[in-house]
Amino acid sequence: LRGPSRELDLLNVKYVLSMSANVANQAATETISSQSESAAAATQVYGGQGFAEKDMGLPNLNAGKRASFEFAGVEADRIALLSNLSWATNVPDGATVGHLYISTSDGRKFEFPILAGRDTSEWAHDRSDIKAAVRHTRAPVATSYAVEDARERYDAHSYVSSFSFPERTVVTAVEITGEAVSGAPDLLLSVLRLSLINSATNTTLPLQPQSSGTRSEAFHLAANDRWQRVGDVAGVTIYENRQAL
Repeated sequence: LRGPSRELDLLNVKYVLSMSANVANQAATETISSQSESAAAATQVYGGQGFAEKDMGLPNLNAGKRASFEFAGVEADRIALLSNLSWATNVPDGATVGHLYISTSDGRKFEFPILAGRDTSEWAHDRSDIKAAVRHTRAPVATSYAVEDARERYDAHSYVSSFSFPERTVVTAVEITGEAVSGAPDLLLSVLRLSLINSATNTTLPLQPQSSGTRSEAFHLAANDRWQRVGDVAGVTIYENRQAL
């Protein structure tokens, strides 16, 4: 849906439905419920960091939205993140695209900016037209999969980063927020996997949200000459394809 492909036009697809995330309040804040006691095993390793086997399936984050986890307390000295960006071609290198907040049992709060080009990048960074125009470098790649559209075949990516705490501490909450970037009004941050790490005991705890009725967005469409937003019904956004045949 992002590229110039005309498949949907040729199939005469007139309308597309996008299931939006369940909004927690009028500020459009996404909140994910507390960490499950039965945590997933860290069976996958990317960039030397352990992660769960599968993505968490969280809603994408734009400015003003957040994903949060709360739990009784986990001793850790580092957190690792698997993520990527969408609609990020115009995001410059080093721009802050999100923030990571760590709350501790003794009342402290650590804050880490998530930077484009260092910690995460555009998921379609290797598509030829995006590669020629994207303003940030490609962060360390974690996973890749092949994408083939009407124009070409390319690899899509997720990216790995980690953030060390000032000292080992007992973590009681983790929160990630999306941030606005000038020139990229439709920017989305996808938080795919998160792990708390205790280097002293060589243990890793992948975070997993419990079911709370929060639904992931099926996809995101920017209003433009092709896709016109025509309405919202019961959490579903309706777009009209103005180029349908």
